[in-house]
Amino acid sequence: MLHKQIDIFNFLVFLFLATVLYAFAVLLFPSNSIEPLEDGCCINTSENIQRKSTLASIKFQKGKSLFKAKCASCHNKNMKDDLTGPALAGYATRWAAYPKEDLFLWIKNSSKMIANKHPRALLLWKKYKVLMPSFSSLEENDIEAILLYIDEISELR
Repeated sequence: MLHKQIDIFNFLVFLFLATVLYAFAVLLFPSNSIEPLEDGCCINTSENIQRKSTLASIKFQKGKSLFKAKCASCHNKNMKDDLTGPALAGYATRWAAYPKEDLFLWIKNSSKMIANKHPRALLLWKKYKVLMPSFSSLEENDIEAILLYIDEISELR
């Protein structure tokens, strides 16, 4: 009987010490100072912000390069004024009634959307009477980079 009482006492002491240790760990390492990332790693919030900023900068530069190579010959670089194609500032508002995939499809293959009688595609065709070149080689992340570039430049001007 005495042996069982010692085991219970040892268990309670262990439980008490584990609770105290946990409480100190929570005080020393609050959970709001660590943020999980997509890759499963956790780093300090300030480092995470810096990493996100670096990734956004890389994406912005990629978008700038793609815009110059694919878009700048028809769309105004100031994003605010029409050229051969429409001004690109505010594209999200103009495409808001449609799924994001529709905008991406328009960028990849506008003539297909016109042939399928997509309402926004028909409106653009009626106004500009110019087919946008097909950019079927662009990946989704390429288009996202271009749109990020457009958004950033639009805000600056």
